[in-house]
Amino acid sequence: MTYFIGDTKEAFTPEIVLGSGCEGKVYYNEKTNEAVKIYHNDISKFISLSEENALRLCDIPTSYILLPRRLVYDENGTYQGYTTTYIPKSKEVDELDVEKYTLKTLMAILLRLYKDAYEMSNYGLCINDVLSEGNYIFNGMYYLIDPGLYYFSENDALERNIKTLNQFIDHTIFWVRINGMQLELAKRGKNYTICDYLKDEGMPEETLNSLVRRKREIWHTLLVKKKKNLLRKL
Repeated sequence: MTYFIGDTKEAFTPEIVLGSGCEGKVYYNEKTNEAVKIYHNDISKFISLSEENALRLCDIPTSYILLPRRLVYDENGTYQGYTTTYIPKSKEVDELDVEKYTLKTLMAILLRLYKDAYEMSNYGLCINDVLSEGNYIFNGMYYLIDPGLYYFSENDALERNIKTLNQFIDHTIFWVRINGMQLELAKRGKNYTICDYLKDEGMPEETLNSLVRRKREIWHTLLVKKKKNLLRKL
């Protein structure tokens, strides 16, 4: 079946499947290097992202929290899905590599998500559940990839987004970091301390509380000062 994308009604025939879920399948558009989500016909009445909201999301500029960029229609002009930027899954980078990153490097990566969350909050858009593995990609950078999870809120969009990102960081990074340290401590003997580990790994300045403290600093900057130019200085 042929679908039509965007205002120009660019023809697209689904062939390369990137993934599938309860709502539909995601295909790769080689011509435009986009991921194309197309809903299953039998659940089109119960889709999580309506045409109206998908159009609203198209206008929000983000890079690491992926949002719709163009809508997809069938031959009758009925809304069938949307496109997002295609993010390849790197086979060379494993998620556990976050154990090897310095705190400074980790925060540089995460700050990109915070910046996008700040931009989204200006439009009243909130991030929802992102903890499931299929809702994000890590290939040296983190990308949140399921805009169907997001929702609009008239109040406290920024605070909601930062809280959700902090939960994401705790789940995907901080937990991995602590577990990695504990495993190494167990290997090196009962008299080997966390301070010994950090020193030997070239991270004498990092403690188990340092990532939490840095998250609080970002929270304070975003929620209290709320100035976009400050984000560039973090």
